[in-house]
Amino acid sequence: MHWVDKQEDFDRAAAEGKCVGFETNGTPMLGLPDGVEQEPILRIEVQDLSAKQLYFLKRELYQHFTYTEIRHLHTAKHSEIAMGLHGLRVLAQRLNELGIRNHIVHDL
Repeated sequence: MHWVDKQEDFDRAAAEGKCVGFETNGTPMLGLPDGVEQEPILRIEVQDLSAKQLYFLKRELYQHFTYTEIRHLHTAKHSEIAMGLHGLRVLAQRLNELGIRNHIVHDL
C-alpha cells in the first residue's frame, strides 16, 4: 500500500494499479485497484438518535462486536462496520426497524 497526499500521486498510483491510502475529511481511507474485491461495509449515517434508539444501537452492536472493537470505532470516530454480507444485512434490517438510517456500501 502507498500513502498519498496529493492528487497527482493518487492518479499515478491508480494508473499503476497500486493500492493507496489517503485521508479525506480527517478519516484514513483505502483505495483499491479495479478488480480487487472489498468487504462490504455498513455505514451508519450521522443523525440525532433518541435515548431509545441509542440504547438499542448499543445493544445490537454488542451482540456482534467486542467491547474493544466498539471502543476502537468510537475512538477513531468511524461510522462504518465491516463484517460478512449476511450479518450486515441482518444488522441493517434491525437498524431500519429502529429508525436508524444506514446503508450497505460495496465499493468505497
